[in-house]
Amino acid sequence: ALLIISDHGTHGVWYNDFAIGQAEHRQPAFLLSLPERFAAANPAGDGALRRNQARRLTSFDVHATLQHLAAWPTMPRPSLEATSLFVDLSPNRTCEQARVPAKFCIEV
Repeated sequence: ALLIISDHGTHGVWYNDFAIGQAEHRQPAFLLSLPERFAAANPAGDGALRRNQARRLTSFDVHATLQHLAAWPTMPRPSLEATSLFVDLSPNRTCEQARVPAKFCIEV
């Protein structure tokens, strides 16, 4: 697996003074690339991962996903804060449900 993560989005650029720049700053990069054989062997997890691309997720979810990968195929213990991205997140998940402070909430 290849994982690329940042702690924040754009930083120190001229358009951070505008709403779009502030929104980008609050959206860190998260890229996860898995071998094709993993996706082929785990179609349900691959499908959930692809659907979750357009859903609200948090760093807690990323942590749960890393725990899930480390113990594959054992599912990590569920928590209120986190869900592995190999499981479908609710398409209607609110910031409150995801425990994202309103200051950092961006509508998807």
